Amino acid sequence: MGFASSASGARVPGITEPALLSDSVQEVFLRAFGEQARLGYDGLRPFRPYLLRIARNVRIDQLRKSGREVLLGDTGSSALDLDALVEANAPPPELDEELSAATRAYVETLDPEAQRFVELRFVEERHQLEVAEHMAVTRRRVRTLEARVLSGLRKALRRK
Repeated sequence: MGFASSASGARVPGITEPALLSDSVQEVFLRAFGEQARLGYDGLRPFRPYLLRIARNVRIDQLRKSGREVLLGDTGSSALDLDALVEANAPPPELDEELSAATRAYVETLDPEAQRFVELRFVEERHQLEVAEHMAVTRRRVRTLEARVLSGLRKALRRK
């Protein structure tokens, strides 16, 4: 089964070879649970659309490597519309605003070091190593701060 993008009208053919399908599934999960993806995923959004985006990108990369092009315009009925699926799983704007307000309130309760960490790591979107260098602490300390902040945020959001 392939997929289509409603935004671009692109149609991507599916995988029919069992060996390539198996390799593709492994590649998707390697990317999904690799360090870059773990750093980029906040844990608050639904995981399924995130995983489907990675699968889409893997398939497009495979087609590019093989020299095939994505077909434009034809969005046959057997295609999975990933953009529509991702949009359908997105939280409503009211919930997004509520989560943002609850997150800001939680961050205000943190000590100055943790607040600085949140600013560097999540607002400026720096990697753990960059945050450690900027705060003049070890990367292990940054990991500990991140675990503590995220755990506290989850607990605060559950109480809401």
